[in-house]
Amino acid sequence: MAKQVALLMNKQLLQDEVYLFQPTKAILGYNYGSCFRTEDQIYFNADRITLMNSENELCYYYVIDDKDLTEKLACEDINLCMEEYFNDASQKVYLGTANHAENHIEISPLSPQELNKLLHAKKTESTTLENKDKQDSDQKTEQDINIILSKSENNNIRFDIDVEELEAYVKERIFGQDEHLKGIITLLAMNYRTSNPQEIKKGLLIGPTGCGKTEILNIIAEYLAIPFTNYSAPDLSSAGYVGKDIDDILRRVYFNAFKDVEQAENGILFIDEIDKLARNHDREINPQPSLLKLIEGHKYSVEIAHEVEITMDTSLMSIFCGGAFEDLEKERKTNIGFTKNNQTTQNRDKYTNQELINYGLMPELIGRMSNIFFLNQLTDEDLTNILLHSKISPLLLEQARIQKEFHVNLRWDQSYIQEIITQSRELNSGARSLKRLVASSLIDLEFELLKKKNQNRFCEAIITQETLTNNKVYTLKK
Repeated sequence: MAKQVALLMNKQLLQDEVYLFQPTKAILGYNYGSCFRTEDQIYFNADRITLMNSENELCYYYVIDDKDLTEKLACEDINLCMEEYFNDASQKVYLGTANHAENHIEISPLSPQELNKLLHAKKTESTTLENKDKQDSDQKTEQDINIILSKSENNNIRFDIDVEELEAYVKERIFGQDEHLKGIITLLAMNYRTSNPQEIKKGLLIGPTGCGKTEILNIIAEYLAIPFTNYSAPDLSSAGYVGKDIDDILRRVYFNAFKDVEQAENGILFIDEIDKLARNHDREINPQPSLLKLIEGHKYSVEIAHEVEITMDTSLMSIFCGGAFEDLEKERKTNIGFTKNNQTTQNRDKYTNQELINYGLMPELIGRMSNIFFLNQLTDEDLTNILLHSKISPLLLEQARIQKEFHVNLRWDQSYIQEIITQSRELNSGARSLKRLVASSLIDLEFELLKKKNQNRFCEAIITQETLTNNKVYTLKK
């Protein structure tokens, strides 16, 4: 029997027969359907109705084969894979409610924003109704929970997104694309307000490497606590030819949704580098027709393991395509492509549908793109803001990690920031190279701090431009 990885969940009573489940760690063992056995413990399945009456606070949920997990994360170390698996899951909590008719607990992922609203409603309830009959209070609290989290059958809302809150959340992490965020957020918000496949819109993101195409969608999915899958279009081959096919995309979507088909069908899929498919003019091996079928919405039978199949419907999936289309500007008589360095991109012309078709995209594929977003190339100011102010700044995250691990305050001067920008420009990779540049510049410093003789010896580390050109150059202060 193959070993499997599961999420250990902490069960917390919220209200009668309404529980919050929060991941505490990933565990390795064997799944027996209703229970999961590790080397020293047995846990019951979180979606078992009997768990409601159990005093056990710990249970398990979401199971994946250890080999599937290592393959999915492209890492051979199962412990590292389990850590990443847990880190992804710990961004959410899960609401469980009893379904006595089907004798199980219905578990739904809950975003931090929804949880805050729910807890606020519960706190308000306990204050305003403390002198009322408990039965009335319980009934009202359950109504509040249903209002916050329900997917109304009348209006078919799958997620009721607070667009202002979401926009603020993304702007704390993404810089240089403010003018385009409203359009992308609006498209997604409208998608999740319907369960009608005919009303689902698709988007095409055009912008240079490192401008934030992938990261914007990833952050939105993080906020909504829904699965996000990024797939590189050039990996696809046409049906009947050796290579990867649409099933490969759907397998990745399935595993990114922790093997939950319903979650997978409601997730966000980003098919990147679509422009490289367009440049392939050999119609016999063109995978665009297969891709079109996926984008239009279709039910697929997907083999996810030997003789194990699932059925997945892409009709309600929010699907975006993206690409840089760098060669397109060269084919224009006038330069209306992406501007360079610090020149503004806000007023540049946009590519027409016919230009994209001439470039090599199928007319039917372009026709399925309800909105085309032309993202800006990031300026030096944008890159600086990412480093110094973004919630996902690689520099600020490294600073926090060094402070936590070594109790050392990491400082830098303006020359360090400017050198990172300069090297990023030379690599022509926008924000994509920032993380690598920061990490590589700190290798020698972190090695020094890891030495046992230096533990608790220093309180400050200073890095400069020279640290980037020669990472042995830094200053440690006691």
